[in-house]
Amino acid sequence: DFWMKPGRQDFYIRSILDHCIVRIGAYLPVDYDPARAYPAVLVLATGNEGTYCDELDVENLLEHSLCFDITGRGFTGGSYTGLASIMEIWRWISGRFRIDEDRVYMMGGSNGGYATYALAQNIPHLAAAVCPMISYPQMRTIRNLSNTPTYTFVSGQDHIFARNKNEVK
Repeated sequence: DFWMKPGRQDFYIRSILDHCIVRIGAYLPVDYDPARAYPAVLVLATGNEGTYCDELDVENLLEHSLCFDITGRGFTGGSYTGLASIMEIWRWISGRFRIDEDRVYMMGGSNGGYATYALAQNIPHLAAAVCPMISYPQMRTIRNLSNTPTYTFVSGQDHIFARNKNEVK
């Protein structure tokens, strides 16, 4: 269990989908106890470059939480490949860390925001709340989010999403 040390670290797994190496960025709290269940924040990124865990402001967290940078490997917005990759990584994480399954939160920006919407809409029981930023949902399954607190941010300067900012209520 030497790899379960507190702080920021990267894990690398070999994907069963295509046998490539996939990076998982992680943050474990300073008082990490493998016997305790923690809330988890899943930050969805387009590629392997997710760095949210590097920038996590742990001083302002209301409680100690686990944080993971998860990749859709360039395929987000509800594609089979992106969802399969994210779920493969989620299974790896939930098989190794005690997660409070009632307090799993997802967020992502741009393509990661699309992935956040897609996961929450297609697997609505997974997240307690979502925060897709600079993105847009799949309108045909938007009702799947009716019981999921959803916080989204769109800038008036964003030429792609700004015109749709009031469509999703």
